[in-house]
Amino acid sequence: MAGIAHQGPAIMYRHPWPARVMTSAYGFSPDALRFLEWCLSCLEPLDIPSGLKMQLIARVNGTVMATVADEQAVAERARGLPWSEEQEQAVRRAYLAGQVASGRYPHLARLLAGSPAPVDPDEIFALGIARLLDSFAPPGAGAPPVTGSPRSQKRHR
Repeated sequence: MAGIAHQGPAIMYRHPWPARVMTSAYGFSPDALRFLEWCLSCLEPLDIPSGLKMQLIARVNGTVMATVADEQAVAERARGLPWSEEQEQAVRRAYLAGQVASGRYPHLARLLAGSPAPVDPDEIFALGIARLLDSFAPPGAGAPPVTGSPRSQKRHR
């Protein structure tokens, strides 16, 4: 499933429409059924109930689609800005710093003052997928190591 998760964004960057239409509202197309069957065959050795396998497939797909849809929206917005993406990020950082400094957001202030979380989108994605997969492991099963994601090679901005 990790391989599926890491291949998904590359496919969606080549074909941007799936992130907008892959929803249960449209039912199952022949391609969706083949994909589901392939996912289930990959999960055959996993000793969890069938319903949990379907949930796992749905959560992985949902995570991939939400990640890609967000990145596509950010890229689309950046193309429409009258200034650079770097300038936009600088303004956003200054706004956030001012809001945090106001004292109205003490939990956020402590979080931001602590050790930094990963900021590399590929690292965040890989970590999130690994944690998601770990959450479906049978009790007592060892968690696989977190591996990097090939997504950065496929990103189009």
